[in-house]
Amino acid sequence: MTKKFLDDLDGGSDRLDGNLSDNFEAYVSDARHFLDEEDYIRAFEAAVFASGILESETRLQD
Repeated sequence: MTKKFLDDLDGGSDRLDGNLSDNFEAYVSDARHFLDEEDYIRAFEAAVFASGILESETRLQD
């Protein structure tokens, strides 16, 4: 869902400001790590935080 949201966002992750972009990438990386470890709860939490960063940035730019 987060990847789809990012794909639909004009400019993708380039549209995010510095710290937001860094935090977004960190949460996506964490989500992938937790998925690999089959820790689905933490993977979901990390994906939700990444999605929240994208949504917040989109609303701030409106």
